[in-house]
Amino acid sequence: MKRRGVAHGSDGEETLLAVTLSSLLAVGCGGGSSSTDSASSGGEPKAGSITVGNYQSVLNAGFGGLGGVTESRDALSESGESTDNIFDITACETGSVTPTQTLIPPSRSAVFVDCVVGESKFNGSVSFVANPISGGFLLDPPVGNGSVTATITLDHFSAKTSDIDINDMHGAMTLKITVAGANETTEITSDGLSFNFTEDGTTQAIEMTSMAFKFIENGGNGEETDTLDYSYKQVLDGKDVTITYDTTMPFITAENEDYPRSGSMTIKSSEGGTIRITAKDDERDKARLEVDVDDDGDNEINAGKQPWSTISGETGSGSS
Repeated sequence: MKRRGVAHGSDGEETLLAVTLSSLLAVGCGGGSSSTDSASSGGEPKAGSITVGNYQSVLNAGFGGLGGVTESRDALSESGESTDNIFDITACETGSVTPTQTLIPPSRSAVFVDCVVGESKFNGSVSFVANPISGGFLLDPPVGNGSVTATITLDHFSAKTSDIDINDMHGAMTLKITVAGANETTEITSDGLSFNFTEDGTTQAIEMTSMAFKFIENGGNGEETDTLDYSYKQVLDGKDVTITYDTTMPFITAENEDYPRSGSMTIKSSEGGTIRITAKDDERDKARLEVDVDDDGDNEINAGKQPWSTISGETGSGSS
């Protein structure tokens, strides 16, 4: 699934609000219920466990495409180029927005009422508080190294476009952007976010119980290093479970490449079963996919060449 834009500022760059939502959708969309009548080869599977029959729906629900997440990281980096853009709350074309701001600590908040910006409509409240800010990299033009940490809080927030409909978003996130020499690091963390997501007429309740993203851009060689650790609640085969994604080796993507040349992660259900994904350096549009339904170390699926587009649910299944 490709990352979906939400809104743009007047200069064409994505606002922090838009990019934050896009980051969530890149990993959170589709995180609702799934079901299958297929059983694992090891006998009758435990309800809510990862099986041969449902592993692809688990991937579709939670992974959303590494490429989409790295695009979000790029846009977040652009959002960190000035304090104005970090706190940009775009004026409404129709509807209303009531903004407030403080200088110490630097913060902005807004309450949206049917606020239309381009193809997007916002309702509810959102706030940004930046503290601390160090160094001069936020100046225009940037000077030297530094960092900024911002807390983003959403309450009864909704965003609607022609493609997506997010309702009743609650929770808080911490965003940190650090510049050190040629490297820029973006970190997004949260202890809990919940919202309803509607796409193609289907509404799903999504509850992310933890999130820790780390994106490093090497300005010297153009490589990106991405770590994606997060968990969310899902109804899997009629059972309430927690799905956990753990980056066991950071994904490294070369400049001008869409997919990583190295890196690995595991995906586990709280009721059992493990999916392992390992990037391939020789065929970067593919990855090794392993499924161990009973966690005994003997993989029921061992696909050496699974397209990233299939893993992310952008295309139908297929492996070799």
